[in-house]
Amino acid sequence: MDSLIEKTFALLIIVGYYLRSSSQLVTTMASSLFHWAIEHSNTNNNNATGEPTTTTTTTTPQPIDKKWLEAMLRSDANKMKALVDIFNSKESPIEEKLIVLQELEFFVQNIDNANDLHHSSVNALVPILKALERNEDNMERFQSYFSEVRMRCAWIMATALQNNPKLKQQVMELNGMDIMLSALKDEVEAFHTTSNTNTNNNNITVYLGSLQTLAKILYAISSLLTANKVGQKIFVQKGGFSILNSILLVEKKQLFEYKQRTLQHTQNTDSDKKNEKVDLDDEYAKNQPTVDPDVMVLEDIEEKVKAKATLWRNMKEQQKTTTADTTEESDPEISWLRIARRTVFLLKKLLIESAPLKLALVTDQSNIILSLIHLLQTCADNELQTNIIELLHMLITGSDMQQLVLGKLKEKFGTQLKETLLQLKQSLQSHDAELDLPQLIDEILSLL
Repeated sequence: MDSLIEKTFALLIIVGYYLRSSSQLVTTMASSLFHWAIEHSNTNNNNATGEPTTTTTTTTPQPIDKKWLEAMLRSDANKMKALVDIFNSKESPIEEKLIVLQELEFFVQNIDNANDLHHSSVNALVPILKALERNEDNMERFQSYFSEVRMRCAWIMATALQNNPKLKQQVMELNGMDIMLSALKDEVEAFHTTSNTNTNNNNITVYLGSLQTLAKILYAISSLLTANKVGQKIFVQKGGFSILNSILLVEKKQLFEYKQRTLQHTQNTDSDKKNEKVDLDDEYAKNQPTVDPDVMVLEDIEEKVKAKATLWRNMKEQQKTTTADTTEESDPEISWLRIARRTVFLLKKLLIESAPLKLALVTDQSNIILSLIHLLQTCADNELQTNIIELLHMLITGSDMQQLVLGKLKEKFGTQLKETLLQLKQSLQSHDAELDLPQLIDEILSLL
């Protein structure tokens, strides 16, 4: 009997997957199959003579709980659609929307689910991209949580776009490159403000920006640009290098002001919260009823979202900080350093994939090369220095455009670059990096 029921369950799951529906037809079909399996199962395999016998149960099969059956038959696409409906709903509270984005990021780690984002059965791609835009509608809709929503949407895109050419094409067709670059520029500009207040002279709220959000948008753009020649061309045309340069130009003074603004904002909103930090996922797991480990438990995705959101609100009422709250790096300089490394890493990746981008980088009007030279002079981080030296080495070697790129580099930055590299080489006597930086520097100097 157990074997037949197990096979029937497998058939139910397959039916549900292909039909991708929790309609009455599927429910009826699944219920009939399940009852048939029970009624036609063998309770005794053989009688005394060795002949197979069949014993029919006299117990009337109980109807299967429709909600449980529907939960079993729901595909990931169905669940993602339910999450998107919650996110789009005007009635759903902000806590539920943020939990939804967290759940969606988990789903799109599977490339099949990522490919379903723009499918008519889910329709998630457009609302996620729209949520990245800072406009009046989104600021009214998400209010003080806008930066958190933008960060989580960017995280979804970053995860879903990795090694996914189909989704990259769809994002490009939806003007996704422009949307992401605009969002990145918006975040960077927040750090180039000299104001320590949350309002300007007209008492209009000033967007504070977020290093955490900036990092996720940069991550999403990096995922979109990888192995995407069309995207790379648009990136340059839309001033992508200039925006990256703005990241590298952020100064310590601006990071200090940002830290002060963040502290002030935290004190104004979370002054009564306890120092205790609660992991929301762990707390949610603790609140689930104990079940038999041999029993399959099917969780309703909408109920899960509501339960976690309710738990989050309860934690707030208890003045506890949870992992669902926006948490910035305690030291903005460390956060910015990680972002600077990722920026240089993205530039290196672009140079590997496209020789024309080498010339575009050297001739870019924002003079991003000057910013890289400045970082070599002022930043003592070994990893960032290594990445910049590798980038410069890649820039002037190994392509058909080598002489043209080298000529432009000499013309615009030759003297400054030579002086900086010579000074850096002298300071690298005890450098223990795996890469032989002095040798790379010598090779660059020999070409200059």
